[in-house]
Amino acid sequence: IGEVDAEGFLRITDRKKDLLITAAGKNIAPQAVENHLKTAGLISQACLFGDKKHFCVALVTIDEEAARKALDSAGIAPPATYAELTRHPRIREML
Repeated sequence: IGEVDAEGFLRITDRKKDLLITAAGKNIAPQAVENHLKTAGLISQACLFGDKKHFCVALVTIDEEAARKALDSAGIAPPATYAELTRHPRIREML
């Protein structure tokens, strides 16, 4: 369940149901997977999808501050923008 804001961005506000059932009939509680993903230092938000599908996928957002600190710690100058940060090869490797 979500809404599109005035700038055209989708904001996910809730979940329609609390259990995903894959095409193979496996029941998955998405909150458990999402919470586990969010324990990774670079992930700030996660949302799992896969109801009636053969596999699940997660949409994640990167914690900008943590990602910049991780690059700094590795001796790499962080990019100027968040968009560039999300595409940085080292950040993708860490994810």
